[in-house]
Amino acid sequence: MNYVKEDKALQKAKFTMVVQRSVFLATIAFNLKYKWEETIPTAGVDGITVFINPDFFLNQCNEAQRIFVIAHEAWHVALNHIVRRNERDPELYNEAGDYVINQLLHEAGYEMFDWVLRDQKYAGMSTHQVYELLKKEED
Repeated sequence: MNYVKEDKALQKAKFTMVVQRSVFLATIAFNLKYKWEETIPTAGVDGITVFINPDFFLNQCNEAQRIFVIAHEAWHVALNHIVRRNERDPELYNEAGDYVINQLLHEAGYEMFDWVLRDQKYAGMSTHQVYELLKKEED
């Protein structure tokens, strides 16, 4: 498939990050690969490639939310979540990472969706700390 509109929206969001948001996150974002992936609901990253659902990115996100999506995935890489997870439950560790990242992005003034995982009680905590709390709640 040809994703011309999606590619343009992605490039615009990355460049806007440099100018308006965070050179740190933009540097990470520009060094990642991107792949349009229709089989996932939103987006994800494996440490090298960001996988983004093209319909979600183009039709369900406004411009500011696109920047949030890229920044969110860049933070997973910056915080080395893929490697630091070790033997922990992957789904629960990703959830813990999402809480930490979304709190950071909220504090930085990024526009995000109402449905993202964010809770003020995790402010200032590491992903490992949040993971341990979530694990206790799960048990």
